[in-house]
Parts: sequence; structure tokens; C-alpha cells
Amino acid sequence: MKCITLEYPDGSVETRGGLGPRMLARFGGDADAALQYILTELVPIQNPGATARIEDVAFPVDRRFRNAWTRGAGNIEVDMPKARTIHMDRIRVERDKALAQNDTDFAIAQKGRNVADENRIIAEAQVLKDIPQTFDLSGATTPEALDALWPAELPARS
Repeated sequence: MKCITLEYPDGSVETRGGLGPRMLARFGGDADAALQYILTELVPIQNPGATARIEDVAFPVDRRFRNAWTRGAGNIEVDMPKARTIHMDRIRVERDKALAQNDTDFAIAQKGRNVADENRIIAEAQVLKDIPQTFDLSGATTPEALDALWPAELPARS
């Protein structure tokens, strides 16, 4: 697909290329002219520090790790270390939700003076808190393999 790719000093890559009907109409349907306008007029203002160019590039089909895209040999690839960080951040969000529910359950157990439940909930909370240190994502070598990894202690993703 012909688009504008922006490469930032940190190596991350972003794309621009979804030309809307207004932009195309403005240039008489000439997509190349519209892309050239975006490249020379809009990109420098909106993306200081980025190197931009118009090119035909193959993009990953899976866009879940879009913020980890980087330029490869003639295409856009997923930087797996960045993708692992993104995935762990998603896990942390769900872990934090589970910890909030855990806090509610603990308060109920305390109110009922159920020591056995309190101890069980404390142990469950510790397992949740330890997930970022104990859940290993390093074996995932593709975005699909990474996305398939999810801690059993957390609810399944929808």
C-alpha cells in the first residue's frame, strides 16, 4: 500500500495513508499529489523530528502491536522487545482490576471475620502482585505467540 511512513529518532515507525474523500477531492482524485502535500506541508508541522517518505510498504496484518512497529527490509516489522512491554502493560491493567476486586473481597471477609478467607485472599493478592516479575514473555518470538500468552490467574480476555 502506498503511504507515508514516519520514522522517529527512537526507531519507532508510524504510518499515514488513509486518504479520505475530502483530501482526494482537494487534489482531483490524485492520491500521489495528496500524499506529497501531506509529506511536505503537514508532516513537518505535526511530527517534528521524524523522517518521512512516501513508499509502498507491507504492513503486519495484526495491528495489536502497532506501537512496536519498526522499519525492516522493505516492510514494517514488529519489534518484539517493545511488543513484550506493550503486552505486559496490558496484563498489568487487567491485574490491577483483579487486585481491586481482591480488595473488595478482603473487606467483605474482614467484616465477616472470616480469617480463612482473609488468608486466602492475601495469598491470591500476592500472586497477582508478582505477575510482572514471574510471568515470562521472553519465549514469544512472534506477535501471535505473544498475544496467546496470558496469566491463568487473570480472567480470560474478551
